[in-house]
Amino acid sequence: MAATSYSLLVALFFTATFIAPLITVDAGTVTFVLDYKLVYGNGFVIAGNTSTLGNWTPANALLMQLAAGSESYWLLTVDITSGTYFEYKPVKVIYNTKAVLEWFYGNNLNLTVPYKPFETTVYITWNGSGLSSVVA
Repeated sequence: MAATSYSLLVALFFTATFIAPLITVDAGTVTFVLDYKLVYGNGFVIAGNTSTLGNWTPANALLMQLAAGSESYWLLTVDITSGTYFEYKPVKVIYNTKAVLEWFYGNNLNLTVPYKPFETTVYITWNGSGLSSVVA
């Protein structure tokens, strides 16, 4: 019995020391949702402190897309590595050039990506309360 316990401890130590560091961290999806009607030719990007979100440069950030059949329901889905803490803000832009028209008012919004397979949806109120809510 003692030999079995010792073997189990050695196996656990080996796994934790040599195999666990080789396991890749999964990415999940974060979907940003913003409900706001813009004039034709304008749009939104989500700018933030990650390369996916343009490193705070709206011209490098990804454009949100209007949901099918909607005039005001903007969506953007991105893959972000589990465990990542990031800050972000929506930015109103000229759609074709990404020239900035207006930054989201107030503090940066933030999210820490969970350590599990996930899909997270972030609902943003454009310059209303200045808050976002996260629904996982």
